Amino acid sequence: MPCVRLRGRVALLAAGSLAGCAIAAQAATDATADASCPPGQGRTYEIGPQARLKRLADVPWNSLGPGDRVLVHWRPQPYREQVLVSAQGTAEQPVRICGVPGPQGQLPVITSQDAVTIRALGFPYAPTQERGVVIVTLREGQSWGFKPRHVVLEALDLRGAHPRYSFTDQNGKRHRFSTSAAALFVERGEHIVVRHCALTDSANGLFVASGDSEETVSRDILAEGNHIYGNGIAGSYYQHNAYTEAVGMVYQYNRFGPLRPDAGGNALKDRSAGTVIRYNWIEGGAHLLDLVEPEDSAEIARVDPRFRGTFVYGNVLLNGPLDGSSVVHYGGDNGNPALYRKGMLYFFNNTVIIRGEKRDRWNTYLFRLETADETADVRNNIVFHQGSTHAFLLDGPGRLRLGTNWVSDGVGERTRPEPGMAPITGLDRTIVGHDSPFANLDGVDLRVRPGSDAARPGDQLAPDVATQHLPVQVYVPHQKARALPAGTARKALGALE
Repeated sequence: MPCVRLRGRVALLAAGSLAGCAIAAQAATDATADASCPPGQGRTYEIGPQARLKRLADVPWNSLGPGDRVLVHWRPQPYREQVLVSAQGTAEQPVRICGVPGPQGQLPVITSQDAVTIRALGFPYAPTQERGVVIVTLREGQSWGFKPRHVVLEALDLRGAHPRYSFTDQNGKRHRFSTSAAALFVERGEHIVVRHCALTDSANGLFVASGDSEETVSRDILAEGNHIYGNGIAGSYYQHNAYTEAVGMVYQYNRFGPLRPDAGGNALKDRSAGTVIRYNWIEGGAHLLDLVEPEDSAEIARVDPRFRGTFVYGNVLLNGPLDGSSVVHYGGDNGNPALYRKGMLYFFNNTVIIRGEKRDRWNTYLFRLETADETADVRNNIVFHQGSTHAFLLDGPGRLRLGTNWVSDGVGERTRPEPGMAPITGLDRTIVGHDSPFANLDGVDLRVRPGSDAARPGDQLAPDVATQHLPVQVYVPHQKARALPAGTARKALGALE
């Protein structure tokens, strides 16, 4: 799997976490070794050097239905084609589009750089072609309100949807990609799974959109076990490794690497209702997590019962020397506080590392809670700080409710306390650490070492954390997870063991 050469924005712990192409290739191998694409009751279409079909254009994309399967075999050269997915499967018989890895686990590459759009696909709106490598939406001729649903995309390397690249559209004309383009662009869809894919070298890695009516809202999107890295536009903060707005959005087992050099976006920006971010490895960006209000889908998303609760647990969050000054931003950013999340961010069993120097950024804060109506319930985390940047738990007027957390000595409470702000509660339960609690920080073994003062049981979780959000797995580097013994949940501090 090709690597992006890192310049400018330096990866945190670069020597260990992104030590060259060998590790990246191994991650790809590990991520896809046990990936399955079982046949359904429909037809199987195979594309590749030894297959009957040689090009993606040879697949009857417009007639895919329940139980159909498309297998894209690895080959040394990328597939330079764009794909529109407009199919509907069922829960029992999804439509599957899967890569078949090469001999060293290489994912088949589909790139939009110098790609040719498949003429027969019938994009509903000509500029839609400028939005991605693989685009999930309805096609021309399908009735208003039609949405692709029950589609699985697995073990594909999607790249090249960036405004510095051009492609040939359905009419034979050359175009550059939009600044909102993505390796995978879900314009609308329901029950879409993207699993064990690499999404890179694009303006956005994963982009999920929703509109202002039920006909255009995306629902129940799962991003699982992907490697999302090297996206963004240099000098711009509007593009991100992932940018999603859906009703029901789950991220799990993913590895988020640094963005494109000098890009100012976030690792993960989300405007969804029902957001769950669990068991991921996330590094780089202006914010590692930017959890803000919905835009086009606000009237639908804000009435969803899950909108006021956001769950972030079991993650490793790495804020490096040249990253932004906030790790987690929660609330809103469009200037209309009435639309902000105004709910509870449940943040538990995460491992956070903040590394920075004052010459690069004077302050760094774990949370930016945008208004007094945003609250974070924070328990059983490890927050390690290294370097001269002034680190704080909280910036902004929101409410911070602490349980037991291990926090490095010298991390302050609040950047700019002002009269009338709610006090931080639970500070007396903080375990103040003086040394690294990790097995091998430089070797990026972030498990708690025996004998550390972080090697102790944590608190019970908040009473309103439902059973489905107990931390019953742990992230395994990289793009995997391991289940804890049946009937048990993680009771120690941090994300790893």
